[in-house]
Amino acid sequence: MWNGPDAAAFALIADIASAPPLTTFAQGASDYPDQSTTVIFQVEILSREGWVFAGPGIDGEIGFGVLPAPSDFTAQLADNRTRFPQGVDMIFAGRNAIAALPRSARLVETR
Repeated sequence: MWNGPDAAAFALIADIASAPPLTTFAQGASDYPDQSTTVIFQVEILSREGWVFAGPGIDGEIGFGVLPAPSDFTAQLADNRTRFPQGVDMIFAGRNAIAALPRSARLVETR
């Protein structure tokens, strides 16, 4: 039975460019933020260029980017952080690499 993205514990998105907005996935509850969706995106390119993040588990700042990406993805990432401790965690899987971006990561700048 399909209940939609807001009921998913995990979601696999094969085409990030046409992915639904992050807000359509389960955001968790204030008492249970761990009940949010972990979204796994298949991407063509993972790089250290594009965005700069800081936050728990990051030593200082780190550059991170994916291609392709939706044109409004920067705004979605920033909005996801404002929901903390709720919000979604993300995993990006490329051809030769994998990277995780927790909801606690703060978007510092774009390059």
